[in-house]
Amino acid sequence: MRVAARRLRSGLKTFAPLVDPEWAAELREELKWAAGELGHARDTEVLLERLDQHADDLSEREAMLIRAVMDPMLRDRLADAREHALSAMRSERHLALLELLVEGAARPQLTPLADSSCAEVLPPLVDKAWRKLNRSVKELQLEGPSETWHQARIAAKRARYAAGAVIPVFGDPAAELEDALSEVTEVLGEHQDACVAQDVIREIAASRDVDGETGFALGLLHEHEFEEEIHNRVQFRDIWANAKKVQRHTRLV
Repeated sequence: MRVAARRLRSGLKTFAPLVDPEWAAELREELKWAAGELGHARDTEVLLERLDQHADDLSEREAMLIRAVMDPMLRDRLADAREHALSAMRSERHLALLELLVEGAARPQLTPLADSSCAEVLPPLVDKAWRKLNRSVKELQLEGPSETWHQARIAAKRARYAAGAVIPVFGDPAAELEDALSEVTEVLGEHQDACVAQDVIREIAASRDVDGETGFALGLLHEHEFEEEIHNRVQFRDIWANAKKVQRHTRLV
């Protein structure tokens, strides 16, 4: 559901010249709210699974120490986040969003440009999303700040969603581009997960209940996540080279 909200929001941004700006702005704002309300639960769920799995890569003793302090904390957060999400989904605001979506699907508010040929108006909009991603990637450095990599991930998702949205119109060329960009978003998503994991590990290690031995085990887990982050950055270079190759040969006509 969160992914669907993000795809819709991204599509309204990418194809903005085709839709009424005020109508799209309201819908994008409400979709942002919905995705945010759902995000904490899903992010915590993914993080717990990831850290438990990576803890198993350490010794049995170290994994046990880590899980003893980490699992209860993250499970409490997950329970709170799920309840928060369910509360949001039961709200009047969510019901209003559903009405907006149903009305939008039945009667989208379009601009005159939307009456033009798909072959004329859609390729430049997909290309614009690609060019923004390309600019973001040029800012990346192997030892650069994680925030620039996160921004590239956001741009990659938008480009991927743009390509996916036009598959029903352009077929295989759009599908091939979407597939190549899915590999880009996957490695950048892994990179982001590694960065978030490091922040959470440091937070747990600073807890008063953590003794020296457990702190040392958490330090090893932190190092594991840091190595994953660097590995993802190195891996990205080959994946991006392939994506650029696919994009150069993609002709949406």
